Amino acid sequence: MAGARYRAGGMGLKRLAAEHNLRVAFWKASSGKRAKTGCRAFRVKLDETLDALRKELLTGRTAVGELP
Repeated sequence: MAGARYRAGGMGLKRLAAEHNLRVAFWKASSGKRAKTGCRAFRVKLDETLDALRKELLTGRTAVGELP
């Protein structure tokens, strides 16, 4: 039953943390904001940020709080 708490809309944690899904989530979240400075800065480091987020999600050590 412990695995059930890691489900998002029926999607397992490994699928949720897949590179493609994280990238799609970024593009959806950035819709209408891509010209903003913060969004552009995030996009410059997108690959390394998504890789770090994926590792955090899979290890259960996801940092929560304000972005730098």
